Amino acid sequence: GGDSKLRVVFLHPDLGLGGAEKLIVEAATALKEKGHDVKIYTSHYDRKRCFEGTKDLDVHVAGDFLPRSLFGQFHIVFALLRAIWLSFYACLHSGAQVFVTDQIAVYNICLRMLCSQPIVFYCHFPDQLLTQRPSFFKYLYRLPFDYLEELGTGVADSVLVNSEFTASVFRKTFRWLKNTRLEVVYPAIALPPLKSIQKRSRTGPSTFVSINRYERKKNIALVLHALAAIRNLLAKKDDQHGAKLVI
Repeated sequence: GGDSKLRVVFLHPDLGLGGAEKLIVEAATALKEKGHDVKIYTSHYDRKRCFEGTKDLDVHVAGDFLPRSLFGQFHIVFALLRAIWLSFYACLHSGAQVFVTDQIAVYNICLRMLCSQPIVFYCHFPDQLLTQRPSFFKYLYRLPFDYLEELGTGVADSVLVNSEFTASVFRKTFRWLKNTRLEVVYPAIALPPLKSIQKRSRTGPSTFVSINRYERKKNIALVLHALAAIRNLLAKKDDQHGAKLVI
């Protein structure tokens, strides 16, 4: 708060193109515009495949020499190794006053062991719910990583989630953290000044836009069911404009 300038350091696994990356870029840009000293530390950054806004930010890469997998297996093991390396590097070189970590809770464990600066963790969705466990062996394999995720989330000074829905899933998944105070921070988008937006009369259908990767876990069917429900509601109100969906 106030006019104090802070050295804020973001930790993110891969600064590519995606919703999580867009949030980091917008948050970092907003803090920079407020006068704070902002840096982003990441395990991978490709200037040919990134959001344009990252090119105006102070981005540091550490640990990209580590592989992402071994013969297409053990992705989570190598993701954690890359996260540990990045945490150590950022703690030793960034001069941060506040850390903002994203996606990987192990960042928090490493930072808490190495330094005393406040840690803000942004939880998009519990990682342990995003993997299939078709066998008892896979269940046992994932157990220590699930524990590390919950432990790492719990050691953060502040935990942010991206929606009330994620907050409810957080409570059900992380039972040891059911009393953790959560703040909902919706993903940010850059908007033009309000005065530059012209008020337009409605002459056509209401347009809804769904921006997602085409993969099953994004549940595109949900927005189709929502569109059908909206159209039924508008039909009952004798609304001639209707609604359309852009995916």
